Amino acid sequence: MKGLYIGVQAVFALVSSSGIDRDVSYTGTVLDSGDGVTHIIPVVDGFVINSCIKHIPLAGSNMTTFIANMIRDRNERCPVEEVNKIAKSIKEKYSYVVESGDLLAEFQNFDERMSN
Repeated sequence: MKGLYIGVQAVFALVSSSGIDRDVSYTGTVLDSGDGVTHIIPVVDGFVINSCIKHIPLAGSNMTTFIANMIRDRNERCPVEEVNKIAKSIKEKYSYVVESGDLLAEFQNFDERMSN
């Protein structure tokens, strides 16, 4: 079929981030973080190196729990049954991934934004 291609999600992510070009060798590392686990997936020439895939049991649900605990620790006034929903909303609205890899620069950018 012309419209169907079955493959590995990590390879698709790598290809989509750099554009489809038949002359390019798709090699890189894909970090896939979901609700329950984060996977680190190496891709070489468009193929996943299965023996090198690593997983970290830290992901979105852990961040939600952390924020909910902070809300409780601060004794914020919100209904107990709504804490997780509020924490998830805070996470989705204000969280982001630092793309530059320079954490110090990111803290400086944050400080500048907060002072304005």
